[in-house]
Amino acid sequence: MKSATVVVATTVAVGAAALLWERRRRRILRETIACRLAALAADGRLHEAALTHCSARKPLMKSLSIAPGTDVSPRTRAAIATLASPAPPRPDFESVADDKEAEPVTVDNDDTSLHETYRALKERNRTVAKSYERREVARARARADELNARAEAEAAAGVESFAERSRKMLELRRQREAEEAENAPPASPSTPEPASAAPPALPGATEASVAAELKRWPSPPAGSVTTLEPHVWPLYHDHFAWLDEVAPRYAFADAGEALRHLVFAANAETPQIKKLIFLSIRCGHCHAGAGSAGGGIPKKDKALDVFGFQMQWLRAVQQRSGHPTVEKTVRIVCDYYRRMTSDSARAEAELFWRSRENVPVSKTMKRV
Repeated sequence: MKSATVVVATTVAVGAAALLWERRRRRILRETIACRLAALAADGRLHEAALTHCSARKPLMKSLSIAPGTDVSPRTRAAIATLASPAPPRPDFESVADDKEAEPVTVDNDDTSLHETYRALKERNRTVAKSYERREVARARARADELNARAEAEAAAGVESFAERSRKMLELRRQREAEEAENAPPASPSTPEPASAAPPALPGATEASVAAELKRWPSPPAGSVTTLEPHVWPLYHDHFAWLDEVAPRYAFADAGEALRHLVFAANAETPQIKKLIFLSIRCGHCHAGAGSAGGGIPKKDKALDVFGFQMQWLRAVQQRSGHPTVEKTVRIVCDYYRRMTSDSARAEAELFWRSRENVPVSKTMKRV
């Protein structure tokens, strides 16, 4: 529709420009011919001296193929006089201004013609757009009729349709699965099911490990609480398992130290990254709160200790960001860093080895 409107507007503009150019060309031609007639002598000959005042004599001579000094027949002179037909002279502006009895010049400021032109152009555009839509609809209907006719012809010829073939393949698959389930040997009751691998036991936080944590990052403000505060965090199951996985992988004392490391890392980010973490809406758990009856995605409580000054910082971030609870703020931190490192083992290692140069590492571990 837009392309049709542009085409119509362009056509109208080109037509108006061509009309103005044709009017200008005719005016110049009349003035040029009048100038030539003024140079005609009584004996019917053209004199070069009489044409010096006419700036358009060369184009005129070239267009009429008449050279100065050439005899011009009476018939040619009559034809040129007819074409010239000079317009009546226009009154001089100063003489009209000085004449008190002259009628005032009126300027037509009526916008009716302009509105009518605009309305006609708009109606024409609407007509073009409707005709284009009708052509497209007719083309789509013709295509649909063609496909329906082809399908009817194939059905009449006994050719199996794609939908029928897909339905038969689905039925055969269901029959094969049912037969395999019937012929499968019964499971032995004595065979125990393989138990899921339990996470390795971690030493837990000690005074030495806590003191080492405080040395890794910038010192907290004076008077801040540097002791660990126990807290139960309702985490999504993937965050719950992720903290348990990264704690032994990167030589943390426990999952609580891994969480404290994430809080330290978030606090050390630039203001732009902090806005990205706490103010951007990510869709990892976008249906977590959907439905009051279902309660959204289930969460699992995990007891993890954080420093007192970290809890104070988390509550400040919660208030500034408009989060409903401080637990939501912690889930946002876990969600951001888990997503950032989920596809890159190097990014995960850079995150959890950050500011931990003096941590002893076993032979099976390696730094980036």
